[in-house]
Amino acid sequence: MSFVYIIITFISIMFSLKLLKYISDSFEITKLNVISYTYYVALFPNVIGSLFILLGLAKNHYAAKDLIDINLNILVWLLCLLCPIFLLAIMAIISYFFKLAKSSNSYKSLPIEKSENGTLFIYILTLLTVISLISGIYTFRVLGGIPLLRLVKVSAYELMVARYKAKFEFSGNVYIKNFTGTALSVMLSYIAYIYGKINKSYTIKFLWIFNGLLSIFLLTYDYEKGPLIFYFVGYILIQFYLTNKIELKRVIKWFNFIIICTLLISLLTFKYEDFWYMFTINGPFGRLFIGQILPLYYHFIYFPKEHDFLYGMNYPKFISTLTGAEYIRSAKIVMNIYSNSEIAGYMNTFFIAEAYANWGWMGILFSIFVVGVVYGILYTVFIKTKKTPVSLAIFIYIFIEMAKVINGGFYDFIYNPSLYFAFALLILLQYFYTSSDKKGELKHEKYYFSCSDENK
Repeated sequence: MSFVYIIITFISIMFSLKLLKYISDSFEITKLNVISYTYYVALFPNVIGSLFILLGLAKNHYAAKDLIDINLNILVWLLCLLCPIFLLAIMAIISYFFKLAKSSNSYKSLPIEKSENGTLFIYILTLLTVISLISGIYTFRVLGGIPLLRLVKVSAYELMVARYKAKFEFSGNVYIKNFTGTALSVMLSYIAYIYGKINKSYTIKFLWIFNGLLSIFLLTYDYEKGPLIFYFVGYILIQFYLTNKIELKRVIKWFNFIIICTLLISLLTFKYEDFWYMFTINGPFGRLFIGQILPLYYHFIYFPKEHDFLYGMNYPKFISTLTGAEYIRSAKIVMNIYSNSEIAGYMNTFFIAEAYANWGWMGILFSIFVVGVVYGILYTVFIKTKKTPVSLAIFIYIFIEMAKVINGGFYDFIYNPSLYFAFALLILLQYFYTSSDKKGELKHEKYYFSCSDENK
């Protein structure tokens, strides 16, 4: 049967790639786009991980050794095969109506527009940078310092405790930390990087470097490596939208850099006593392919046998604050049942897990429809928006965040303050960037990029 499972998996992957090409005109690594990126980073690892578990290749993983129910393993494997297909099929329908495949290809070929109102725009970026800096100082003061700078000084256990307290017991204002601090600095660094391609001023270079460093410190406030890796990946995605197609050897160099960074950060955060342990199934790559999908199995095991369905109890937290109703996420319930550790976090996984924990099988079907529609609408708006440093940077940020939410929770697709904040910033900065200080007339130049330009 193992050979049959592998063949079926291969066929489903080929079908998904076919849908990818229909939606965004390409699934090639050398022509990466935000939709294919989402598939390769968020959906494809679940397919491979569920296949490994089904074939018995993950028995040495500390959390997979008890998954011996073949019926459960087949069920999760089938869901991991079918969900990407259904998601992409919904997006393909939206793509058909809005001609997104053709628009996607032409969008990459579009030039970056530069408004003559650059002075005011730089002033606004500087002001926002100051706001982000103040938010960062506030965050680090609450945390008692910059966590990244303490990384090499703490033990593995101290690091685990510090990570839990920073993430789940942050005593300050989380909106300042998450929005005007982390999210703002990341988006500003992306904007300054792209704008620096067409405006060579030292001010823009300084804003990019400054916001980049601030982003690195803020993204690692809880010692997690994932957000920092995704931040670097954002620059790779930006390059694809600046140059359309990039040579394979250059792409390989970029991803080798990402792999080296992942291993280095893992070595520092997990304090492995045995260096080669990082390359086992319990290392960082095992966490990506196996650890990411494992909680989905436990959702099926625990709901509703160990815990009743939630029926919407993990609605947005501000509603529970206003109404006094109980607020709880299924990922926390699963972790509490699985582990009795006082510093255990959340067992986040494929979004259908949270949907199932709330509404059963109807929740899974509904969630796939909602996520497919949300992604389709976001991609349509992205492709149809004027290509400026602001729009490109913020949409790259949005899609990177949404790819993380794929393996986070379903309700984050319904209520996502980070997404609303990004769109508010997009509207504000896009207005100032495309407006003109010369009698209201918009004058702009268009800048084209090529791989040869980037190598200069």
